[in-house]
Amino acid sequence: MKKLWRRISFLGVRSEERDLYNRTLILSNQLNVIMLISVTLVFILLMIINWIHQTSWGIGSQRILMMMILNVINLVLASRNHAWLSKISLIFILPTVFFIIPTMLGFVEEESFAYYPYIIITFSSIPQILLVPVRERVLYYFSFAYFGLLLLFIEPFLKAYMPEEFKIVPIIENFYLMHKVTQVIGFIFLHIAIYQLRRINMRFEEEITTKNKILTKQNIELDNTLRSLDEAQKKLYQSERMTSLGTLTAGMAHEINNPLNYISGGLAMVEEVKPGHGQDQKSEPHDDFTNGIQLIRKGFEKAKKIVDALMTFTGNENPKPEWVDLHKLIDNTIFFMRYKFPVELKVRKNYRFLGPVLAYKDKLQQVLLSIMDNAVAAINSIEEMKNEYIDIETCRDNSDSQEYLVVEITNTGPEIPENDLPHIFDPFFTTKETGIGTGLGLTIAYAFINDHNGVLSAENTGSGVCFRIRFPVLESEE
Repeated sequence: MKKLWRRISFLGVRSEERDLYNRTLILSNQLNVIMLISVTLVFILLMIINWIHQTSWGIGSQRILMMMILNVINLVLASRNHAWLSKISLIFILPTVFFIIPTMLGFVEEESFAYYPYIIITFSSIPQILLVPVRERVLYYFSFAYFGLLLLFIEPFLKAYMPEEFKIVPIIENFYLMHKVTQVIGFIFLHIAIYQLRRINMRFEEEITTKNKILTKQNIELDNTLRSLDEAQKKLYQSERMTSLGTLTAGMAHEINNPLNYISGGLAMVEEVKPGHGQDQKSEPHDDFTNGIQLIRKGFEKAKKIVDALMTFTGNENPKPEWVDLHKLIDNTIFFMRYKFPVELKVRKNYRFLGPVLAYKDKLQQVLLSIMDNAVAAINSIEEMKNEYIDIETCRDNSDSQEYLVVEITNTGPEIPENDLPHIFDPFFTTKETGIGTGLGLTIAYAFINDHNGVLSAENTGSGVCFRIRFPVLESEE
């Protein structure tokens, strides 16, 4: 029903833009539909009454049919892209069909002298609604004059065509001046009131249009700002990821040196084994060859271990939750960061979470790298190290109806000042020296845990700092 109403309302309206002129065309179509429905109901009612009283159709009933036909014609004109013609027809032809033609055909009743003037005043409001004075000035003033003259001379016009003398005519003539002045005052008041209301409405529309333009401009500027911020955020995230990549690269370079040394030593021993040695020397080159092969194999196995560990850190541009071996991810993070560990530092692990977890692997490893990097940096800042450690504990938390994974990483580095503790996850906040920390590592870590619908928090333990990761254990992929 709404679609049908909208389709009829927009007959002949060439633009979807709701400017004042288009709105008058839409309103013209809607008035035609409403009038068509109304006069159709009246027509049906008259048919029933005539059938009950066995009376024939008169001019009064026929004009109802003519109004129905006129409304249909107006809608057809609108559908043929002549909505403006339909609007003019509704303003000028409708009164002609209702008043002038029936009167000239002799359809004048005594009550016509009483209610015709007020129907004219009512009909005169139609051009006020459907015409735009600025754009249709001539039609606007012509319609005002048309209905004004029709109101002034309706009684003489009715008298000229009335079939007999009506008792109401002498009564009206006795106070004709007051009768007519009252009608004219009502006519003028109605039009002035509508005109003023339209002016106020137009002024409000202009103000709203101006404000909408300002808002549109501000929205465009805001969109541009948001895009710039988004690009800046991506660059900052990329910068932090590159920092983490630097940590991984340094760790990998440090670790890969060991297997390379094994391979290099093994190759040297194999190359020293020359063909053609004497029988007495056979056992010695065989032992060297065997030892060389073992060193090469050991180096290969260590290199493979490094590559396997590195593969756990590979991500993609559009990450999706996947099943992750959390403990392997933690072990590999420690593996690549060992070169930063002071000799006195011990890592103690207590894994009580069983099974893989559904998570964003690359985001989770970024979080672990940031926390571990901060922990190692804090411990390295201690002048005299004694039994320093990093405790890593995983467990399940069933305190709520939802099951949660909890990872606690505790270090024995200096505690965070209480004034700084609420701000450590703020962008660009860092306690490191200028040029060392970007202040984004923990911010990004906080955001990544938030992507897991979890929480990253930190607290002082009295002997160090504990970072706690807590997020729901998912049963299936999002």
